[in-house]
Amino acid sequence: MLTLILAPVMLLTIAGVLYWITTATQPFRVRRLKQIAQENDYEYQRWQRLPEPLTRENFLSLALAEARFVANWIEHRTVFDEHTTFPNKTPLNTADQNIVAFDLSLVSADGLQSQTMIAIECGLLADLSFTLSQRKWLRTDLFEQLKQSKPALIPLSEQDLPTPLVGWCIEASRPHALRKYLTTDVCNWLLAHKHLHIEYAAGMLMICSPNMMIDPDLLPDAFVEVHILSELLDPENSKLQK
Repeated sequence: MLTLILAPVMLLTIAGVLYWITTATQPFRVRRLKQIAQENDYEYQRWQRLPEPLTRENFLSLALAEARFVANWIEHRTVFDEHTTFPNKTPLNTADQNIVAFDLSLVSADGLQSQTMIAIECGLLADLSFTLSQRKWLRTDLFEQLKQSKPALIPLSEQDLPTPLVGWCIEASRPHALRKYLTTDVCNWLLAHKHLHIEYAAGMLMICSPNMMIDPDLLPDAFVEVHILSELLDPENSKLQK
């Protein structure tokens, strides 16, 4: 009888020890991201194959990484209501969007770098693509094969740039088409986030801070900031543009 009682107890103890070992040996970043995902109703996957929209559109950062699988994939369907506000107290659009974050390593002009990428739906012109940053980060001339697979991006001239962004590294498939999106509100957002590298292609906005992994505790705030930029850029949205 004692054996029958002790056997389940021993099995539960062993299972508990194994669970503790598994949890304790996980990197702190993985454990914290899982906690943040659970607290905010995000979906978390330790490893995730990149979905077709991201691989098909050949974002420069993803192409250089030659990524098929990425680490720490977090996905959220953003739902902002009329009570959600930007720091200047402007209400956000009530429309929801898919937004994802993941860790990505690639070889840049400065060597191997790891950063957290955030991608969000954004309804700009379907045939428009661009890269935007204060300082040039990715060099396609180091990767000749990309020149054949990615549409040519043309640097914007000073005449195409609003005054606050003169000197920035901005390239687009259609420079004049991009200029109309660089409104005062967009410029102010960019000037407040000078450290970011931004790409756009076929309805998806991709943003990262080169060689920087987002602190898991700051991820919800980062999602909100990226959502704000997507609304400021979206010509169909009038709530933040007024």
